[in-house]
Amino acid sequence: MVFMAGLLSTGYLAYAISFGEIGKTLNTHFVEKVLAREIKRHPANPALYSMLGSIYYQSQAYGQAVEAYEKSLDLEPRNAETFNNLAWIYATCQQTRFRNPTMALVYAKQAVALKPEPHVLDTLAEGYYVNGLYEKAIAVIKQALAMGPKDRAYYEGQLTRFEKAAR
Repeated sequence: MVFMAGLLSTGYLAYAISFGEIGKTLNTHFVEKVLAREIKRHPANPALYSMLGSIYYQSQAYGQAVEAYEKSLDLEPRNAETFNNLAWIYATCQQTRFRNPTMALVYAKQAVALKPEPHVLDTLAEGYYVNGLYEKAIAVIKQALAMGPKDRAYYEGQLTRFEKAAR
């Protein structure tokens, strides 16, 4: 019985580390540490700050994500993906203290100017939406849909949401 209990406990722990929240937390923590070390070695590398921002975003450390993305933009002021990621946080963040509809729109417009792809247009549409500019949101999401995005159902859902708000 003791052997079986030990075996089951070990099996559960291995499963939790491999597939559960414990594993995700450990992996995120490890990647964060590696990025921090690399930033110390290469402090002028904007890609490292952008990756760190994404790790923080996934961990819901929104303030740190914003700081990392802003640092990345300081080093590389024409990075569409970083502008897009910041715009998304400012438009949709779960923690309202990090929402800034005005900056969401500013950054989303900059991202689209650099990279007019469906996911970036979606962020611009979201920026218009959170600023109450529903007709512009509809026009931009239709533009994204016209590009034939992979996840068409998502974009159609966005269009429906924006159209409901416009009524």
